[in-house]
Amino acid sequence: MHSEFSCAGFRHSSVLPLRARHEFIFKLDPLWADEMGESLGGKKVMHRVLIADDAPYMRKLLRELVETLGYEVVAEAATGLEAVELFALYQPDIATVDTVMPQGSGVDTVRMIRNRFPAAKIVMASSLGQERLVEDAMAAGAQGFIGKPYQFEAVESILALVLEKSEDSDDRESD
Repeated sequence: MHSEFSCAGFRHSSVLPLRARHEFIFKLDPLWADEMGESLGGKKVMHRVLIADDAPYMRKLLRELVETLGYEVVAEAATGLEAVELFALYQPDIATVDTVMPQGSGVDTVRMIRNRFPAAKIVMASSLGQERLVEDAMAAGAQGFIGKPYQFEAVESILALVLEKSEDSDDRESD
């Protein structure tokens, strides 16, 4: 599949890789997105994402990754309380929540969101050395975990897995 993409300010016409390496962020053009939608059985579902992290750089990096994957970032939060408020306002399909944030830790944020929205899909984001916080967040209702520094393939697979599980349970409920 040939398409044009940009990387680091340069535009190239080439064959797009099936999986971009995490060192590069590709801006996908609409034609490529249409071709990918057709390859997914015509389903052009753009899932909506909330990103919660107190570090602006980490929010920016994760935003670029998830947008590259075809998701729409509907909001970004810098605190736990802001994440809960924005989740209520935008009701995204999935949220990524950092384990350590001001005004509500990641665990507290997961609990608050899940109390108000029991079907909420939440993925924890954590640096090494925070395994206990991740375990607590999973016990509070988070469905997945991505480690920092972010790797393209990990973000791609965890978001897809958590969303796929939710779609499977939605299908079972409608039967």
